[in-house]
Amino acid sequence: MKLHYLALLTFLAAPLSLADGHKEPPPSIDGGYLGPEVYEKLEAVESSTGRMVRRWVGPKLSFANYQKVLVAPVIFHPEPPEDAQINQENLEAARAYFTLKMKERVGHVLLLADEPGPGVLQIQPAITGVDIKTQGMKGYEVVPVAAIMGGLKAATGNRKRDVRIFVEAKVTDSVTGEIIGAAVERTKVESLKNKREELELDHMQGKLDGLAEEARVTLEQLLQAQE
Repeated sequence: MKLHYLALLTFLAAPLSLADGHKEPPPSIDGGYLGPEVYEKLEAVESSTGRMVRRWVGPKLSFANYQKVLVAPVIFHPEPPEDAQINQENLEAARAYFTLKMKERVGHVLLLADEPGPGVLQIQPAITGVDIKTQGMKGYEVVPVAAIMGGLKAATGNRKRDVRIFVEAKVTDSVTGEIIGAAVERTKVESLKNKREELELDHMQGKLDGLAEEARVTLEQLLQAQE
């Protein structure tokens, strides 16, 4: 992994110190995926699972306006450069799995569409960063998710590391591209055993399932509320 890529992404996470099991402040670090105008609109709300997230919903998001949904493939933002020494298998597995689960869950709310069109929402999720805390130590080390999945040795010692991933998503009109909703979330995944263990799909699978289900519940609630 090139050092300039790591330096570019140091803004993606910040120190967090509240204990697990308590409601943490919603993530306030912006990964650049949504754009400054959208970040300004985000407000702290409680999610369907009781976690605090940042979210914005425009008035056009309703069953009256949209009857189908197109789930775009999940991306990493920024995408790792072509010359980055990363584990592509890990990246593609996480990307494909999260995309599949998003389609499965939101497909219970609206019919899935294969292409843009009138009355079709588009959901575009992105995994934008990761913060890591060595257990027993204060503060988090900032690492891009592509780097830790690629085997970058991001911490010292053999203690377990708590890992939280950042996910951003925008909801757009599939025809005009207008953003009509957005969210930023942070969720803890399975801890890594030590500095040598790479972040793999197995560490994130349960939490990605949860995020997809939360997207389903939230989308359904918001569409009904705006009718």
